Amino acid sequence: MFRGARSADFDGLIGADVFRQFVIGVDFTGLELSLDTRPGALKDQDDVADAADTVPKGFFRVLRFGNHLALPTSANGQAAVIFLVDSGTTENLIDTAVARKSSKISKDDRTIVKGVQGKVTEVNRANDISLAFAGFRQSNPDLLAIDLTKMSDAMGVGFAGILGMPVLSNMKLTIDYREGAIRMEAQPQPLPR
Repeated sequence: MFRGARSADFDGLIGADVFRQFVIGVDFTGLELSLDTRPGALKDQDDVADAADTVPKGFFRVLRFGNHLALPTSANGQAAVIFLVDSGTTENLIDTAVARKSSKISKDDRTIVKGVQGKVTEVNRANDISLAFAGFRQSNPDLLAIDLTKMSDAMGVGFAGILGMPVLSNMKLTIDYREGAIRMEAQPQPLPR
């Protein structure tokens, strides 16, 4: 088991930052990963552009926490908060305290949420949450709400939610770790055969 894991169900994690010297393309609908060489002079691999730097056209500034990326996200028009971008999460999640500010929540005793840091003790449902991030808006009639304090404390930042596969599964992402930027492009869903 790797350091930080609270469950024997996980052997380890690898983040796309392993490829930070490249511009990374992740096409979830086409199941493709691409690594494009970066033109021009290379900075130190761990240098991230200063927030005052310009972001390439079509890209949005991301916050980087080690190998994790996060986006400013608004829930139901409230002030933007920080949502983790996580392709390993099968659901979109919102912190219970954040959900209470913009929606009605109710307890859900039937749903089990577990991950690398263990099982969540209390699961709630938030009704009708609209998430706005990186030029997109996604309606969530029924969003899982959990306490993200433990994860936030472990990473040293207050996360308000997680954008998981319900957002990412129909996207093509272009990630530029060096510049601290991401481009998200909606992809058409393939027709069933």
